[in-house]
Amino acid sequence: MKRILIILIFFPNFITSQVKVLSDINFLANDYKLVFNYERRAYDTINLISNSFKDFVISDKEQLIELQNNWIATEETDELMECGYDYSIYLINKDSIIGKMYVNISCGFVFASGIGKTCIFEGNPFKKLNVDKPIFKKCFSTNSIEEARKMHNKINSTQGVYYPEKNLNNWIDFEGKAYISILTKNDSLKSSQNITYDFDKKFGKSNQYIDFSSFGKNNYSGWIYCNKSLYDELVSNKSDWLDFNIKVDSWESLSCKKETFITCIFSESKKKLDKLIKN
Repeated sequence: MKRILIILIFFPNFITSQVKVLSDINFLANDYKLVFNYERRAYDTINLISNSFKDFVISDKEQLIELQNNWIATEETDELMECGYDYSIYLINKDSIIGKMYVNISCGFVFASGIGKTCIFEGNPFKKLNVDKPIFKKCFSTNSIEEARKMHNKINSTQGVYYPEKNLNNWIDFEGKAYISILTKNDSLKSSQNITYDFDKKFGKSNQYIDFSSFGKNNYSGWIYCNKSLYDELVSNKSDWLDFNIKVDSWESLSCKKETFITCIFSESKKKLDKLIKN
């Protein structure tokens, strides 16, 4: 009994190893920041981390490292929990968003993309955060593809602005779009991510964007945004795919066409956001 007690006291990792949610980030190596965006309705106060600011940024290295040490995963998981999210958290390095996480504090669940771990955790790892710096948010919408392209390029060229949908909005630079239906062959199951990866591998990652809006057990459909030359290649070689049967509808040019564009951006400078949206 004494031997077991000694092991528990002096060698706790012998019994269990703790997995940190943010273990893959070296906060000492770069000027990282974490931007917290409150996802619930404006009048909600559920699981607010700070009573001072709903949206805020943490850049102090000591605080970041303390959060890293206190945020412990009890179980990694591939399953999504249906409890909604309190915060979206973005990891910033300079002006670039490296990854994001969606967190529900009550459920003890985090969905991670690009950083951290999708996992279950216990307690509230954010309760000791000293929140003293707000982050400001502005949203922009238009039905004009020309205005959308202008705003997209302005945001990309403005320092100190964080653009969560930067890569997703690259579709507006393409010449047009077509509706595409994909049926997997031989009852093979493929996720939309795997299909997108196959397209990226065949045509180049930056040459198209697929927005899947409908999917079933072995079929997917949605819009593919690309230039006309890639569309022609896809139509002429659609029988070459090993795993898919592909149907592509007629080409629709985006030139002078109404296309809904909605995006939100963040900055530590409200003045900078106001000027960007106003102009």
